[in-house]
Amino acid sequence: MNVKVLRRTPAPRPAIAAEAMAWTLLYVLGIWYADVFVVGPSQITLFWPAAGIAFALVVSRGLGWAAITSIAVLISHATFAQVPVAFVPFSVMSNLLGSLAGAYVVRAGRVQGADTAIGAFVITGGAVAMAAVSAGVGAVGLYVADMVPPSALPGAYAKWALGDLLGIACIAPTLLLLTQGRSAHADAPPTEHYARGVEKTAWAAAFAAAYGFVYWVGLQNSGYALGMVAVPLALLLWSALRFQPLWTAAGAMVSVFVIATLLGLGLAAFQPPQSLLDVLLLLGFLNLFATVPLLLAGSINDQRVAARRALRQMAESALQQQAELERLVTERTQQLDEANRQLEHASQTDALTGLRNRRYVARQLPLDLAFYGREAGNAHTPPHALFFALVDIDHFKAINDTRGHKAGDEVLQQFAGLLTGLIRSSDYAVRWGGEEFLLVLRPMPAEHVATLGERICRTIATHPFVLSDGSVISISCSVGFAEQAFEAGESALSWENLVELADASLYWVKQNGRNGWAVLRPQAGHNLAGLARDARQGAQALIASGSARVNSHRDDVGAHPRADALV
Repeated sequence: MNVKVLRRTPAPRPAIAAEAMAWTLLYVLGIWYADVFVVGPSQITLFWPAAGIAFALVVSRGLGWAAITSIAVLISHATFAQVPVAFVPFSVMSNLLGSLAGAYVVRAGRVQGADTAIGAFVITGGAVAMAAVSAGVGAVGLYVADMVPPSALPGAYAKWALGDLLGIACIAPTLLLLTQGRSAHADAPPTEHYARGVEKTAWAAAFAAAYGFVYWVGLQNSGYALGMVAVPLALLLWSALRFQPLWTAAGAMVSVFVIATLLGLGLAAFQPPQSLLDVLLLLGFLNLFATVPLLLAGSINDQRVAARRALRQMAESALQQQAELERLVTERTQQLDEANRQLEHASQTDALTGLRNRRYVARQLPLDLAFYGREAGNAHTPPHALFFALVDIDHFKAINDTRGHKAGDEVLQQFAGLLTGLIRSSDYAVRWGGEEFLLVLRPMPAEHVATLGERICRTIATHPFVLSDGSVISISCSVGFAEQAFEAGESALSWENLVELADASLYWVKQNGRNGWAVLRPQAGHNLAGLARDARQGAQALIASGSARVNSHRDDVGAHPRADALV
């Protein structure tokens, strides 16, 4: 049962008017029931159902709706509830001020719903406040209208307050549940968490049979017939344990109505209370009868809500932990990938010069050769050749021997930087080993090799190599080229074959004075694959056998393209 006033879309005025009329009629019926059916020979009203209706109305719909109580009281006094005229204003004010006081206490408590134990206690507090205020105003009215003597005012106040309290405990919980619907609590248990329909049907049948049994015992003129209400009380405890709070609230309401009717009308052996003490004891018993099952139902519903909240929080915590774990895994995976990339880069990079190493060549060159081979088949691709160049520093051992290995390392670092600046961004330089470097040059016109060879040799020879001790030295280099033309009918060589051809060309340069370049090409009637097969014989042997020719720095390079054509 939710007693929280929820924000809702304002209803159309005709709908509000119809609802107001329904509440007014219900309130009048509550007064009529108390006036007609629960008034015994002693003219003692056992309980006031209208108090519960007013309490539920103002709590659920707002303080402004308290005006309906005044209208309903005036209608009742004008039609069937005859009282002295002097008492009418006090009757109106007792209902109006009492309902406002009770609703104020409930709203100040800010409870989410009376289907919880704390909600039931707060509603009980509101009921006490309403009963106290209403009984106070009503008792004053009884005295002013000469309806009771001054000596009877304490008893009248007590009966009025307990009657209102019973009316609220009996009626208000059921009406609040019906008007507010299912609990708005985020962790309210769904319907399937309660007993099924078969058990509820059996309970309803047992509940009806229990009051039939109570009435039958009363027909036996037993003085202990009222004690048999323990049977329906046990059934109310059953409903509190197994069913939604609405079942317990409705069962308690029916119980109070049945017992009050039996006693008020003196049916069977049930006699209305005669003395003030009997009235107070009976009303106290009925208030406990109506309240205890609701408190139990609220407490059990709290446990259900707490269990669902715990499960929800555990699920949310698990999801958060899973998300955090996934984040950490993703972060660690990214770190591992980055570490692997760095490791892979380090494993393919020469530590001294920062150039690529043989490991990189073994992985990358097969891919490059396959790519260039596919591109050569494209009709729009010009007939270019892929070049490998092995570059060796002349007399490098002398530098290490005379100046030390530190000086040799500095020369190698500067030499690597010069080579990188001489090739295109799509080409790459590799430290092949020691003072030997490999250049992989993407396809270009075959005649450009002479320009590039001259450019490399001239740049190295004219560059001053400044050492850390301040001294400056000059060096030269030798360059051996190998080419793969990708022409029709020309079989593609492996990168290992091309390196061997470049090495043969380099060896020829070294044998012929160093500080120059050379490229080994097949003679007419021979092919590149044959040269690669016989490259280990050396360039000079291949030339002598007539299977190869050498183009080198000794040739006339005046007709070659300018050096900047390669940039």
